[in-house]
Amino acid sequence: PSNSGKSTLLDRLVLEQQLLRSEIVSSDTCRHLVADIDFIDFSTAPTEDQDYLYEEYQRISTEAFNILQQVVIARAKLNKITFIDATHLRSFERAKYFEIAKKEHVPILALIFDTPKNELLKRDEQRSQPRGKKRIEQQVQTFQSELRHIKKEPFMKVYTWRGEAITISRQKSPHLLELGAGFDIIGDVHGCFDEMISLITKLGYEKQGDVYVHPDGRRLLSAGDIMSRGPKSIETMLFWLRQIE
Repeated sequence: PSNSGKSTLLDRLVLEQQLLRSEIVSSDTCRHLVADIDFIDFSTAPTEDQDYLYEEYQRISTEAFNILQQVVIARAKLNKITFIDATHLRSFERAKYFEIAKKEHVPILALIFDTPKNELLKRDEQRSQPRGKKRIEQQVQTFQSELRHIKKEPFMKVYTWRGEAITISRQKSPHLLELGAGFDIIGDVHGCFDEMISLITKLGYEKQGDVYVHPDGRRLLSAGDIMSRGPKSIETMLFWLRQIE
């Protein structure tokens, strides 16, 4: 919900140089980009203006989230880490990011800020643009209802933060390999040992003892399907076992 500490934590990580400012895509920032404001308090406006202001805020939010999603898609295509700073309390608001993650083949994680309602209200009073007690209470109600279901959504991981002391550190992705001199990727050998050796020799690998080594330092990678169908499954499997060891 609003005031739970999302932007505050991200700002701290930027100051600690754990995150780049460009890695944070904020719904409030996108509202500023499209409409020069990030919030309209329609609840305190005269009754005759409230409907108009509400509709105006919805139009601004629609355009802002269109921009936000385009940025997220672009960053996902480029395999860049992206923190989406927004409430997204309802499942349909989160669903669009599952579609992006699936299409662009990137993992998606949830960081849930479970902050007590009294603390949310206290923080709201200190804001220059308070969201208002009614709105906060509505968000808390939605939040509590969604908590029961969110772990069933296709996040790779779900983290819940309740205000305790935490340390967040940046680590190298385990999915990235050091390219070095390069790789030769071979798949679907299916027990055709002699043909595989012929291919590896053509690629420039030389036999040194029980293994094949490339003079330029390139390495062999198997994409699987080593055995079966062909005549020399065991020889092929032992070849890759020796290479790996």
